[in-house]
Amino acid sequence: MNKYEYFLANVPGLPNAVKIGLVKHFGSEEALYRVAEEEILKVPGLKDKERVSLLQFRRTFYIDREWESLAEKEISLVTAFDPAYPAKLSEVYNPPYLLYYKGTLPGPEEDLCAVVGSRECSGYGKKMAMELAGALAKNGIGVVSGMALGIDGFAHTGALEAGGRTYALLGCGVDVIYPKKHEDLYYQIIENGAVISELPPGQAPLRQNFPSRNRLISGLSSRVIVVEARERSGSLITADFALEQGRDVYAVPGRITDPMSAGTNRIIYEGANIILSKEQAVSDFLGLSADHVWPRQNNVSDEHNSENSVDNSLEKDERVVYSIFDFYPKNLEEACKETDYSPLSFLSIVMKLCDKGLLREAFKNEYVKC
Repeated sequence: MNKYEYFLANVPGLPNAVKIGLVKHFGSEEALYRVAEEEILKVPGLKDKERVSLLQFRRTFYIDREWESLAEKEISLVTAFDPAYPAKLSEVYNPPYLLYYKGTLPGPEEDLCAVVGSRECSGYGKKMAMELAGALAKNGIGVVSGMALGIDGFAHTGALEAGGRTYALLGCGVDVIYPKKHEDLYYQIIENGAVISELPPGQAPLRQNFPSRNRLISGLSSRVIVVEARERSGSLITADFALEQGRDVYAVPGRITDPMSAGTNRIIYEGANIILSKEQAVSDFLGLSADHVWPRQNNVSDEHNSENSVDNSLEKDERVVYSIFDFYPKNLEEACKETDYSPLSFLSIVMKLCDKGLLREAFKNEYVKC
């Protein structure tokens, strides 16, 4: 990557296809930067406003100063002409002319899977995102997501905890940590993958940036898993892009009464592949039997022993109340109606289970199993 490529990447008002066309026309970004203005005026197919924007920017862009600033921030760049540019992204509509990144880009042979979903997710969504991402990572599949709150963040975390690699496509500059709550996660991703953006450094996380960012999440991946999504969720935009790009789309089913699973249930109905377990997902992706990925007998035994150990540690009233809750948030009042306990007694038992680390309050007055 050189400073002339960085110059062309920053010219405002030039579509990616025009930037690529200009490089092909002049032979290199440096040639474009140094060529006489009259030669730019002769470029066929270049619109007047694009020509004006290019010439004005070239006169005012302090190329050496800007390049030094980029180096100080330890930001790397790769253009569509570079062998390190992810090949899958060159297949998408309007591929980025340039990518900014911090960390290490995925290798050309690395298998990648996007794991996406809603920012406001349930305990069930968190559990599924982390388990699926962890299973993929343990089997050598890199996890791609958007570093947003909710499912995205849990997917990155699941991959990292499994010792795998993960990549975050941002809707802002790679030097902007958004959301701020994910500052630690941001640095962990850089150490075990990369944060990537087509937007220049310093670009704020504006709302209009994210739909375009979503096409890169799916474009970088071989397949997309939607873990949990409401009927109108940004993660469904990623699924739509995936279908347009010829990627396989998978979804995790949820209860038909749960609004947090309305979007995923709908796309399953419309033809998305269904995720039934982490074993099934990995075996589908790698072409292996589920027993080869994880011996099923061990899983059954572990789950059985885990449930028994919880039951054996609880009083009778605690076991009854614990059995009512699930990994979906459940309203306290509605849960109480399923028992013969008074609201006060029921709340007291719930608090005991919280103290033991078996339940937690996911949202106000809504509890889930830990």
